[in-house]
Parts: sequence; structure tokens; C-alpha cells
Amino acid sequence: MGKSVCLIVLNNFTNDSRVLKESLSLQKYGYRVKVVALYEKPLKEFELIQNVEIYRIKLKTRNWPKYKIIQLIKYLEFAFKFIKKFRKEDILHCNDLETLPIGVLVKVFFNQKVRLVYDAHEYEIYQIPGQSEFIIKIKYLLEKFLLRYVDSVITLNILQKKLNYKPYPYKHYESVFTRFYQGYILPRKFNVDKRKLHLSTLIISGQMTREEALADLQKIPYPSDKDLKEDIEYFLKKMRWAKEQLEEYLSRPEKPHTIYGSERWLWEGLRKVYGVVRK
Repeated sequence: MGKSVCLIVLNNFTNDSRVLKESLSLQKYGYRVKVVALYEKPLKEFELIQNVEIYRIKLKTRNWPKYKIIQLIKYLEFAFKFIKKFRKEDILHCNDLETLPIGVLVKVFFNQKVRLVYDAHEYEIYQIPGQSEFIIKIKYLLEKFLLRYVDSVITLNILQKKLNYKPYPYKHYESVFTRFYQGYILPRKFNVDKRKLHLSTLIISGQMTREEALADLQKIPYPSDKDLKEDIEYFLKKMRWAKEQLEEYLSRPEKPHTIYGSERWLWEGLRKVYGVVRK
């Protein structure tokens, strides 16, 4: 077995098909592949998926409230436990900006020989709705600073040119459930088309014209009617629903987000404070 590659993700690694495909590709080239994820009941802390080693880190803070400061504490606990156990790997593969600081910490303080690979989602920092220009700027500067420690950067352009990679038609369409939610449930039940947000980022970044985006929005949010039909059948099978149950769900009245508990009050308060300080 060749060198060890450790891929870091901040999810429970149950539906991350993109990272699994990357792991299997690395395995074919003789690497020993590990994926380190977050533990969540009733999943196993360790398991093999197609000979890929999956390690899930159990956090004592996992069930703490989801306040921003608590989320930071959870992140630091994950980073500490990851560094303690996986700092001696040959290659660390950081799959997004959130995991990149962990890889940099390992390289700077614990294992200067480790090769650090950053899977850069091009324009990813713009893809989360509702972000202020301030937050986007902070993420941009953070990424720029961390990149000085990275040995290799993977971008979509490189994958297309060197590996003949064919991108998915829209963001997050690598997952059947996410594709079905974004491409069928959201537009039909809530009249929300997330392509407007995603295509807008391509316009702003110069990758697409406004006219091309408008033409794209005239099409259904699926590669084809055949793909949509297959995804509906897959969804019904996994949910153990009849088609009538899906139709019944889609016809129910909408419920606003505000009826559920959230941290919106905290966000609104901080936004007002920021507005005062900025003046």
C-alpha cells in the first residue's frame, strides 16, 4: 500500500458521494485512504466502505445548543481530536474552506512534511445566501492567508482538463436527495428556484452572461425529464411512500421558518450592533 491520504469532512459521511468518489479514485492509484468525519448515532465510529477507512470523531459537545460560540467550541474539539490522532498522515485532503484551517495547523505545528491538498470550490464563499459583504470579505482573506501553506489546489477547471471530469448541471446535484429537494420540491411546493442564486454568482464572477442565465432558467431544474422521473422513484422507494403521499405532502399549506426555534434574534441583534459600529 502506498502513502496514506486523509480526507477531512465536517459531516457524518453518509451522503457525501463526491468525497466517496474521490476516495475510490485515490484508492485505485494505490493510496491508503481514510475519511475522517463527525460521529452521529447510530453510526459506527469506524467502518470500511468499499475498503475506504471511515473514522468518525465523537464530540462531547455534540448535543450542546447551536449558538455561534458553541459551534466554535465544537469545531475546536473536532480539530483537537483530529490533530491528536491523524497528524502523522502523509497527505491531508481538505474538502472545503471550513476544514482547511485544521490542515494548516497540522502542517505548521505538528507535521511539516505532510502534503496539504485543498479542494477549492470555486466561488464557494459566495454560495451561502444572506451573507453580508463583510463576511464574504473575511472568508476571502482567510482563504488567501491559508493558501500559502497549501501544496496543491484542486479546482473544477483542473478536473475538467486533466481528468475529463463532467460537472453536475447545478450546485449540490451530486446528491440524489439534495438534487430532488432543490430541483423539484423547492420549486413546486415553495416556488423557490435556487438556480437564481447560483447562476447569479456565475454572472458576478464573469463565468456566464445574464442572458445565458435567463435562458437557463427557462428550462426545468433537472438535466432531463427522465432524470426527474428516476429521482422521484428513488425518493419514493427510500421514503417508503406511495406517489399519492408525495402529492399530499406537496399540496399541504406552507409553514414559515419563523414558527420554529432559531438564532434569528441573535443574528438580528448582532446585525444592528454591526450597523452602529460601522457608522
